[in-house]
Amino acid sequence: MGRRHTFGAMLGFLIIASPAAGSAEDQDARRLYDQVRRCYVANGHFRRVFRERGDAANERLFDGRAKDALKLAFHFGAQLHLGEATIQHDLEVTMSAETPTLVGSTDYLASVATACKRVGLM
Repeated sequence: MGRRHTFGAMLGFLIIASPAAGSAEDQDARRLYDQVRRCYVANGHFRRVFRERGDAANERLFDGRAKDALKLAFHFGAQLHLGEATIQHDLEVTMSAETPTLVGSTDYLASVATACKRVGLM
């Protein structure tokens, strides 16, 4: 299965799983938005690790997955009526908050990776 097909199937799953309106639905959309931002950071972390090891194939793999998560962050941010500047700011805050924990705790990194795998983003 090609990367585009995988991304399309994953996006379809997440869109179906994401709600359109209402308080509980907004909370679900917010959880998805938060999750894809964490996946973006985690995939970026793995991309850097593989780049430092000289593993170009895995660097490209995780770069692609980070890009997929980034697209979904903007998609779900738009569903929450967030502007691009707000989404970009949220991504920067997530990177600042998550990176030290991802690097410092293998248990946390494993839990984030598992959650990302569940939604097809790792």
